[in-house]
Amino acid sequence: MFSLPQRSYPEILCDLEALKQHLLTNLGSQWIPVRLSQAIDNIKELEQLRRDNRLEELISPNDATAEPRARELVWSIVEGQQLSTIFAGLRDYEPRRVIKRKMEQALKGPLDPNDETSNTNEGRNILFELLLGAQFRRAGLDAKIGGKADLQLDHARGRLYVECKRPFVEKSIRENILIARTQLRKRFDADERPDGVGGLVAISISKVLNKGSNMFVVENEDELEHKLGAEVMQIHEQYGSDYGRQIDLRLVGMFYHLFTPAYVSSTRRLIIASEILIRTRGDSVQTIFPISGDLLTQHLRSLGGF
Repeated sequence: MFSLPQRSYPEILCDLEALKQHLLTNLGSQWIPVRLSQAIDNIKELEQLRRDNRLEELISPNDATAEPRARELVWSIVEGQQLSTIFAGLRDYEPRRVIKRKMEQALKGPLDPNDETSNTNEGRNILFELLLGAQFRRAGLDAKIGGKADLQLDHARGRLYVECKRPFVEKSIRENILIARTQLRKRFDADERPDGVGGLVAISISKVLNKGSNMFVVENEDELEHKLGAEVMQIHEQYGSDYGRQIDLRLVGMFYHLFTPAYVSSTRRLIIASEILIRTRGDSVQTIFPISGDLLTQHLRSLGGF
């Protein structure tokens, strides 16, 4: 599923300012994370560049935002869009202490993902969990955060555990999938109900496909949709296509998520694009969730990037 942003820079700024107040007033945070404040300042600068029709200055000839300041500006809008989506989906989440803890963890680390290392990537790993939780809730699924699994979806007497992984490099994708499957089996075995329990592996491939220095530069949005779809499908075919041969029927499928900046030259728009690929096993879904399987599948297919 391909998605383009529906919110303008000023609308995202409005959401981020509201998130600041939410952290202080409703969640009881004692400070505003530096990364959030930096993102707000940078998006204000981006909005001024947009008004001056100067966004093209951020795009290098080699389809990369190689200059550090330009790169930070570009990735601030990526981060801002993600935080806007999280705020919209989780602002009323209870218990609040869970979201407070998760948000403070998610906003640690460098603003520029190009500066991220395997020792400082925990923040964006958690950000992916929150983003996915917000998207599930907006799709009508009761996503619980901060439990034994990364996400837990209770739906029509059934339970779907979701383990989220954000591989740092491509060669670790397969290992991450295996770790997630092992974790899910432990969730199944520990669940008090033997029936109606399944698991989904969710993989963010954003870091794998873009370390933080590149963006997709395309002529039009159709070309962008084609490129992103091809990238995600290639990853699935290379690393996750064996999901259909799993002996454990409770492993119901794979979920891939890609979130990246893009510049559309025909409209001179610097945007954030999202591509989601969900591959479920029909036999598993119907076996594990005989009552709610069809509805669960519909909800998953209705997921949008924003």
